Amino acid sequence: MFSSLDRADIELKAGPDGRRQFVQTDHRTAVEIAQEPELSIVFALIRIFNPKRFTEAGSTEPIIFYSAQELPPEFLRQTIHAAGGRLLVGDQEQPVPQGTETPKLEDVISSAFANMAQAVATEFQVSLTPEGLQKVELALADAAGDPDEDEFTYWSSVVKLGCFCGELIRTSAGGQWRVTDSGTLPFALFTHIGNGESKINPLGKAIKFFENGNEDSLVFLYQVIIAEIAKAQNPALAESEPLPVAKKKTSFSVILVLVAILAFGGGAYYVIDKAKSKSAAQDSANPIPLSHPATTNLAADITPKLADISIQSARFGTGKRKADVTDKVIELLQNDSNEFAVNPKVLGADPLPGKKKQLVVKYAYQGSNCVLWLSEGKHLSRQILINNLSK
Repeated sequence: MFSSLDRADIELKAGPDGRRQFVQTDHRTAVEIAQEPELSIVFALIRIFNPKRFTEAGSTEPIIFYSAQELPPEFLRQTIHAAGGRLLVGDQEQPVPQGTETPKLEDVISSAFANMAQAVATEFQVSLTPEGLQKVELALADAAGDPDEDEFTYWSSVVKLGCFCGELIRTSAGGQWRVTDSGTLPFALFTHIGNGESKINPLGKAIKFFENGNEDSLVFLYQVIIAEIAKAQNPALAESEPLPVAKKKTSFSVILVLVAILAFGGGAYYVIDKAKSKSAAQDSANPIPLSHPATTNLAADITPKLADISIQSARFGTGKRKADVTDKVIELLQNDSNEFAVNPKVLGADPLPGKKKQLVVKYAYQGSNCVLWLSEGKHLSRQILINNLSK
């Protein structure tokens, strides 16, 4: 399978020199590979570099074979060789032809992520902008599904969202994609915030987003990073007072939000006051539109009217096996005080009996679009939908 990004397909016995040997298989035809060149290149880079991280520090780098059913297109052959992989077609190794110049790895990586982001923009008919990122994130929100059910769709969604966000940051703030030893996938974006270089992991953040929903939004990651860069370039922003924020019972507005620049992959972290980071983003020279309404609106201790919330879709299940329960969710949320448990009996649908499922709700509230993931057994109400906007 060419779409397993977080592991190696096969490990062979160590060679005569003691080096570990891994095989990554690609079952597609050359025509199928050529139909999705951007995704094929990024997948190949990840699948070659990930096993290289399996060895202990100080050990000799392992040998990575990329095994194809038939000779792949030239662009993929060049990618494999630039990444240090060995191409197998059947049981025959395909060396780099004499007189052929292998492209520089850094050029291959840079163009791979840039081209992937552009392909995503074309697919979803958006521009490489914060607004475009929000639309891509919403579109991919429930497309990823369960990697055990459909790993190609899941990892494609991770790569598309991570590349788009990373390229948006890079084109806004500068930086370079490089191989990294930390995180689930072996690439991160390196850029400068203040006087030092920082490592940002959009691919890892995309994995977290598909696990946890809005609390790991890449839109917010982008906003925070741009706000921090703006403050570093203009110290006056760091000293300015944040916009007035009403306190909630949970004191959400004064909680220090731990922004994991490596998206939980280890390394440098920034602790940022969420209210201040939003204020800085609003006050910068190029204001970044926020995806959430003002915190003061969220603090009101008044149950909103039904018209304030518009349920766009609700799907219950996992992977590609999801039932449309939009009408049922709207019905269950009719009354102000309604709160219901997320389970097959209440929702009237069970696409995968005996397996853990999720409810994915897309909705709009006061001009903001949002997505909420709820695992089976959790509860849902209109107040929970509104509270989710503050995450």
